[in-house]
Amino acid sequence: MKTTTLLLLTFLLFTTIISCKTTKKKQRKYLTSFYQELKDSFPSAEVILLQDSIRVIFPDYVMFESGVAILKDTCFDKMLKLANLVNKYNSTNLLITGHTDNVGAELDNDKLSKDRAENVKTKLVENKVNEQRLFVWGRGARMPRENNDTEQGKAKNRRVEFV
Repeated sequence: MKTTTLLLLTFLLFTTIISCKTTKKKQRKYLTSFYQELKDSFPSAEVILLQDSIRVIFPDYVMFESGVAILKDTCFDKMLKLANLVNKYNSTNLLITGHTDNVGAELDNDKLSKDRAENVKTKLVENKVNEQRLFVWGRGARMPRENNDTEQGKAKNRRVEFV
């Protein structure tokens, strides 16, 4: 009886380990495939494959005017293309992080950055992305990508990033 129980437990443990390895390989393949499609679809974007996620930044265009949370019309095509990819890879959740330049009070920038992320989320939902898969976070001016000493730098800091 003990031998049978021990054999059964060993078999279950072995099966679980194999199953986990298979699942991790599938997850990695899924992530790598999504990463490659993002790179191909947005050649000027910064697309970074992290351990278990992908980070996307669109540094090639200004997404928002200063002090405004409304997404510029020039971004709509890219948001549609991103929505289509997110829908294709439907096991993916998306964290949308809003940022601002350093103009204005910290509390105002925190609210503005969150509003920017919310507006991008709304645009993705309009393009048929399930709202339950989208999360927002406002970071204010705490993480600039460019120097805030120039108008061009400030413009590039008015952005959202996707993970």
